Amino acid sequence: MARPRKNVLFYCHFPDQLLTQRRSALKRFYRGPIDWFEELTTGMADRILVNSQFTAGVFKQTFPKLADVHTDVLYPSLNSSAFDVEVEDLGGLLPAGRSIVFLSINRYERKKNLPLALKALAALKGRLSVGEWERVHLVMAGGYDERVVENVEHHEELRSLVSSLGLEDHVIFLRSFSDKQKLSLLHNCT
Repeated sequence: MARPRKNVLFYCHFPDQLLTQRRSALKRFYRGPIDWFEELTTGMADRILVNSQFTAGVFKQTFPKLADVHTDVLYPSLNSSAFDVEVEDLGGLLPAGRSIVFLSINRYERKKNLPLALKALAALKGRLSVGEWERVHLVMAGGYDERVVENVEHHEELRSLVSSLGLEDHVIFLRSFSDKQKLSLLHNCT
């Protein structure tokens, strides 16, 4: 007696084939069958979920044969029990008197458009009195891997932009921060 086929749910965080580089002909040759197989087997799923609207668009571009396949967005879950612990003080992370704290949590990647937060902060500076401005700080926290060239380059680009906008004393960059730091930042931001 044959067992009935089980339903397959595929949850896509990001297509695997976009996580590898294809600089050499050998690598392109090697990846060709793997990429084809990824698209084929992904299309066999009974239901496909993606983690964001952005990923839905990337999915459709990456797998053109699956462009007509319906995808639904299921945002990643939140570990709510992590918020049940006592929040630690930011411990001198920010200069004294900074009571208006803006927080950006993203990976250090260009597609995240992190310069937008810096340009918005510069625009805000022009609208505030000196006293109000001295209370403002932006924390740019995010995943950072020194082995990932884009992370290193983009972090330097952001630091350079901060300097050119005259925001050095009002922006701090945190790279690869801990869960405790994240919770403290979320608790203390405006």
